[in-house]
Amino acid sequence: MHGHFRERFGDSYLSNPWFQYIDGAVGHVEWCQPDALLIDFDSGRITIVEAKYQHTVDAWYQLYRYLTVVRGVFGNSFSYALCEVVKWYDCALRFPEPVSLLADLKQSREGRFQVHIWKP
Repeated sequence: MHGHFRERFGDSYLSNPWFQYIDGAVGHVEWCQPDALLIDFDSGRITIVEAKYQHTVDAWYQLYRYLTVVRGVFGNSFSYALCEVVKWYDCALRFPEPVSLLADLKQSREGRFQVHIWKP
């Protein structure tokens, strides 16, 4: 998956970046690693990507955790989109919020949880 998106988006696609932050609840250093960031300078949007084999609620929790950290690093000069990339999507899965299916990762938008089905 990373090879495909890196080829398509070039240097705008950052796979597996590590972030260090201080967890305010416990006051010590933590690390997190989103699967990827797609940085679109033209639109001013960063899409945070979490890859899963199949659609899962775990991705929702992870992406919102990453959102807090990534926004802390890049600030308010960007908008932020969340996208789970999966091979298998099950619309019957109970989910914390409505899901928008995304045909093209480049078309991600802020304010909704998106799923992109990618089958090589």
